[in-house]
Amino acid sequence: MPRYPYPPRDFQCLYEHNCPYLKGLSTTWVWGEYEWADSRYQEHLRIVDAYDEALEKSRKRILFLEKEYAETKAKLQALHQKQFKANRKKDKQKKERTSGNIDSSRKKKRGAPAGHPGWFRDKPKDVDQTVHVAAPDSCPHCQSEKLKGLRFITATRIGKMNWIWFHENFISI
Repeated sequence: MPRYPYPPRDFQCLYEHNCPYLKGLSTTWVWGEYEWADSRYQEHLRIVDAYDEALEKSRKRILFLEKEYAETKAKLQALHQKQFKANRKKDKQKKERTSGNIDSSRKKKRGAPAGHPGWFRDKPKDVDQTVHVAAPDSCPHCQSEKLKGLRFITATRIGKMNWIWFHENFISI
């Protein structure tokens, strides 16, 4: 005799309020919790969809604002260029300097203007370690082996960052 998937219509379960298969729980209560959990799940899905829509709307707004910012920046730059004409003399001077056509007497002199005090980097107050290093046999800049007034090189380490200052005390001839 085959098993029927559903009980007969007039069937009344004896364990409706205390089912041994549900560890003593009521079948009515368990079914109610099942339906409530499904509705909660659907509510959570609606909330996630609402957040996704808000996020997509915010992304579109950000893209729009970035485009508007770029356009405004370009307009401002164009307005600025209209108000101030380009300095063509400086451009020509730069080209001449790079091409080597300018003589050394017209080049800008280095350092502070005449009569102004010079600016120097402050000497470090807290020196962790000073190491005296033997002087090189040749100049590190021009590779000349004819060195005069040769003394030593001092390397100074300051703090935890291992910053190093090299004080070179030699000249090449």
